[in-house]
Amino acid sequence: MKAVALRGMVDSMVIDMPAAPLPRGSYGTFGYTEAEIEKEAIRLQIAIKQPRRWSIEVCRSLAPLTMEINRLKREKGVFLIAHSYQTPDITYGVADSVADSYALSKEARDAPEQTILFSSVRFMAETAKIACIQCAVGKYGDETNNLDAASHCITCPNGQSVDGSFSRWN
Repeated sequence: MKAVALRGMVDSMVIDMPAAPLPRGSYGTFGYTEAEIEKEAIRLQIAIKQPRRWSIEVCRSLAPLTMEINRLKREKGVFLIAHSYQTPDITYGVADSVADSYALSKEARDAPEQTILFSSVRFMAETAKIACIQCAVGKYGDETNNLDAASHCITCPNGQSVDGSFSRWN
């Protein structure tokens, strides 16, 4: 059996999407040049494939943050995995792996890095800790799965952020 949308029905099936999330506050450029920011913005927009919602201006505003998060991940040996329902700035900008709950737990278990960071719901990080007992597993933001929270928790030294948005299981 094959599902086929009728031509007249396609327009009525369009879902209005919320606006792309923008960084909260001003972070500056983290020392990145305009050329580096522009290159990252173009990479993001091409990867996301939603140019109306994720304009080049939106991608430019997110580019310094995605570059800094990716730099911190490399520097600190963090493997960031995101559930497939996360926003494109997470899935295309900073996630090392994007999948469903089961696949992400397996990814965490098999990751070469010893620090796993989840952009998902809490139980997924807890399940990964069970599957990867030797890893430090963290999860940020119950309601704030965004780039701001990701950058904060990668640099969080004791595993629990001041506002409680990041939990870590060592």
